[in-house]
Amino acid sequence: MEALIAFSLLARINYIDKIHLIFKICDTDNDDCLSLKEIYNLCFLVEKVFSKECSTFECDSMILLYALAEKKAKCKFRWFTLHCNVELSEDTLVSYEEFIKSLKDDSALYETFLPPPLEMKQVLVLFILSGAF
Repeated sequence: MEALIAFSLLARINYIDKIHLIFKICDTDNDDCLSLKEIYNLCFLVEKVFSKECSTFECDSMILLYALAEKKAKCKFRWFTLHCNVELSEDTLVSYEEFIKSLKDDSALYETFLPPPLEMKQVLVLFILSGAF
């Protein structure tokens, strides 16, 4: 799933289509809705996939970067739930239309929901320089 999200983020499609594609990837039961747990997982995976490339500081510790990704995902998830136009409970299912409307209700949340655009070349260079290749 992480690889699919990474390729979705790198895809040369517009921002809203990237969000829609990632939503569909995280919709594992194909009911066109996500539970709150799946929405949190979506937030975490988006933050985790390029945590090193989007970091504002030099860090080689993946444990630290994943912990930072988890904190950022929790903040985005809380931010989303504050703007969600659906009554929230443990059994809540959020459709894509409700999801995108909730994101767009707060322009700052919408604009920062995905990491900044990255080029495949940038990612490959960082990957090779990290010694992971």
